Amino acid sequence: MARENPRWGYFRIRGQLLKLGYQVAATTIRSVLLAAKVPPSGRRSQLTWKQFLTAHAETLVAADFFSVDTISFKRLYVLIYVHLASRRVLLANCTSEPNAAWVTQQARNLSWKLEEKGINLSVLIHDRDRKFAPQADRVLQSQGARVILTPLMAPRAKAYALHCTSLERSWRNGWRRRRSGLPCDLRGALSPGGSYRHSPLSL
Repeated sequence: MARENPRWGYFRIRGQLLKLGYQVAATTIRSVLLAAKVPPSGRRSQLTWKQFLTAHAETLVAADFFSVDTISFKRLYVLIYVHLASRRVLLANCTSEPNAAWVTQQARNLSWKLEEKGINLSVLIHDRDRKFAPQADRVLQSQGARVILTPLMAPRAKAYALHCTSLERSWRNGWRRRRSGLPCDLRGALSPGGSYRHSPLSL
């Protein structure tokens, strides 16, 4: 009864049981439900994080940073934006100096890309990395999107973006075996000012 009616509290359930001829105290109902791992009505009626992502995937984009050390001992910072429904990288770009102006420009580029693809962005998800400048968030918020910050120490909250960054580890291993440092199709993507915008992901 509680699972089928997530908004019903203990007293509402008690009232329904009374109609059926069962007299049970609300505290007993509470104990039984907690033992069965059924949360209170307020929490039962809310979507889990997985349900939220599934329900709104068409309008959700996840963002993340990862770093790349080149063969010339230079560190590049790569910013990626992943569309959750298609699991494709909408935009990827890199720089050695991810300052606020650069990140804000990437947000503008994302906005243009979304318009080109016909994607109506409702939520942008990223972690609390300081490289995500508030100015960049405001670019997307001005177009009606919400920005959700993932909790601290919660890698599963950004699993889609983490799948992309796991590719970086594979690339890095490949660089060690190649004098050129990058596979040919990725050299432009991870060079300053380059982008690799159409990488299909299969999770």
